[in-house]
Amino acid sequence: MGNNRNNRGDRGFTLLELMIVVVVAAVIAGIAYPSYKEQVRKGRRAAATAALIDAASRQEQFFLDNKSYTTTVAAGGLNMDADVQKGTYTLSVDAPTGACLLDRCYRLRATPEGVQADDACGPLTLDSERIKAPTNCW
Repeated sequence: MGNNRNNRGDRGFTLLELMIVVVVAAVIAGIAYPSYKEQVRKGRRAAATAALIDAASRQEQFFLDNKSYTTTVAAGGLNMDADVQKGTYTLSVDAPTGACLLDRCYRLRATPEGVQADDACGPLTLDSERIKAPTNCW
């Protein structure tokens, strides 16, 4: 009788079976990828909030040394790395709004850009009164 290669068990995968595997993999990827992107976006946002808190600490130290708050993030101001995560947020010091006595208050802003620009939270802010906005994104 010998070795018969026409037995059904030796044929391998059919095209239909292969296509089913491809479709299942595509469905799983279609569900997982948006969730992954959102988690990465949240991670970048967390880095921006940490940078804002660090900047607030630096503002307070600047105030102790100079008796006023700085209006710049760069050298001579907060002396920070302004790139939160290389092209995801830009840190800045805004002119304060509301009732401020002379230069006794500040507002820090992290504006999303690049791959983070489509973040639903938009710009994150922290002011001298420790008010964080938007509150649901901190």
